Amino acid sequence: MKNIVSFSGGKDSTAMLLMMVEHRIPIDEIVFCDTEKEFPQMYDHIQKVQEYIGREITILRALGKFDYLMFDHVKTRGNNKGKKGYGWPDMRIRWCTSKLKTDVFKKYSKQKYGKDYIKFVGIAYHETVRWNKNQNTGQPIAMPLVELQI
Repeated sequence: MKNIVSFSGGKDSTAMLLMMVEHRIPIDEIVFCDTEKEFPQMYDHIQKVQEYIGREITILRALGKFDYLMFDHVKTRGNNKGKKGYGWPDMRIRWCTSKLKTDVFKKYSKQKYGKDYIKFVGIAYHETVRWNKNQNTGQPIAMPLVELQI
């Protein structure tokens, strides 16, 4: 099994990655899914993390760009068939997370590793809804911050 870190660049995934490096937990690859709508400081942060840990972070991008998906993509199923664009994302409508991050990570990992990988995600212990939701994906997943109750 390969250990693949899903790195968002946020505080929790950064803390998890640094903790894994500090505790010498094997890491086969670190993946960042770029929405191409990140603040410039995020790219600076990724560069600093790479330099600090002495490892390269793989940066993936979706084929469909944010602006296209938001305004021009034509839906082909459901009640909104023929409607253009997914609209503004928010906490209830998280198409940008699924289309620009989750789906991209899954496709890349499946092509590269098949089913032979564990996805490491930076979910904090107090985020019980998120870690309960992530446990039922059918994919091996590790949440070191939850396991350590951080």
